[in-house]
Amino acid sequence: MSVRTQGKLWGLAVACWLGGTAAACDRQVLLGHLSSPAGPESPVDAGGVPNPGDHQLHFRNDAILAIAPDPRAIQSADLDRDGQLDLIVAHGQAKLVRSFLGSMDGSFPRYYDTLCSDAVTGLVVADLNADRRPDLAVILATQGLVQVFAGLGDGSFTAARTYATGSGPLLAADFNGDGRPDLAVATASEVVVLLSGPLGVGFEAVTPSHYPIQGAASALAARDLNRDLFPDLVIAMGGMAALQVLINDGHGTFSISSTELGEPSSTIALVDLDASGLPKGVVTGASTLSLLYNQGGRLYQDSKFSVRYPVGRNPNWIVSADLDRDGHLDLLTGSADEPTLSVLYGSGTGDIGRLGTPLPIAAPAIALTIGDWNQDALPDLALVTATPAQLHVLIGLSQR
Repeated sequence: MSVRTQGKLWGLAVACWLGGTAAACDRQVLLGHLSSPAGPESPVDAGGVPNPGDHQLHFRNDAILAIAPDPRAIQSADLDRDGQLDLIVAHGQAKLVRSFLGSMDGSFPRYYDTLCSDAVTGLVVADLNADRRPDLAVILATQGLVQVFAGLGDGSFTAARTYATGSGPLLAADFNGDGRPDLAVATASEVVVLLSGPLGVGFEAVTPSHYPIQGAASALAARDLNRDLFPDLVIAMGGMAALQVLINDGHGTFSISSTELGEPSSTIALVDLDASGLPKGVVTGASTLSLLYNQGGRLYQDSKFSVRYPVGRNPNWIVSADLDRDGHLDLLTGSADEPTLSVLYGSGTGDIGRLGTPLPIAAPAIALTIGDWNQDALPDLALVTATPAQLHVLIGLSQR
């Protein structure tokens, strides 16, 4: 992780150059290492760079649950409608989805396996057929298919339908305002949108919408970017220093534009950091995290002043939640190479107020979900690691 307690100093690198008679200064501010925490009265230094807070999150390692080889994704939802959150893990090599049913004490004593016809690389959990029971949609990697399973209300699923979409990041959102989730898949060359059909777990796959993109998608996010009440789509392009933005016209069809980035990004999140209803873009570089401005649905980086916050090497996901319970959304990222989680605390004014102490974990986290497993009003974590293949349940403790 780029912030380490054994470091000595905060570093500030500023690069400026002159062009012709006019001065142009592109300032890349990169946080360096930290030694001692700043006092609570001054969370931001004179240069606008957040200092570390004087507290950290605390978790206890509650359980390590048995999972199959090659975990790829995790989500949480109340599958059996008992008021307790359950955990759902997708597996590649094992070709299955394992659902762990939660209990009030935060444990997960039972699980169901849902067998798939191919390696699963991504999943979403949503009520796709309006029967008030969570359903499941997964990406089948080598076949380039979305397979949909109907939830039975007890934590298990039954196979429903399969759709040819191509492989890539998958998400669910109501794109056309009919009250039912639709699906979007971002592939190596296009975004495919499946709108919900009139009856049952089905989508209008006879005429799916295809939107070409300029490269291979590595991450996909959906939020209402322009306050028209319809979710839009943003796609990270792997090694390319650009995002593809699809603005929804309200009928589930989209117009495409691009956003240039200062460096390549493989992850993207859309987060309302100032509670304005206008989410910002959050992207990561090789070991940094940056915020994008949002002007009526147009995402952009300020070319004159860009702050890059340090995170672990090769971050492979971003999640948001109010981790310190101050009423402001915070960010949590995981490194593909390091056994730590990076915590960035939101200020409530649209930026990052301070960096948290890195959270050590057993191994690099492939994916993570946040919830309250034991119903004590404190955020808990569940994360999957690939080597070894394990599901770790972490129970949040009161801050000390």
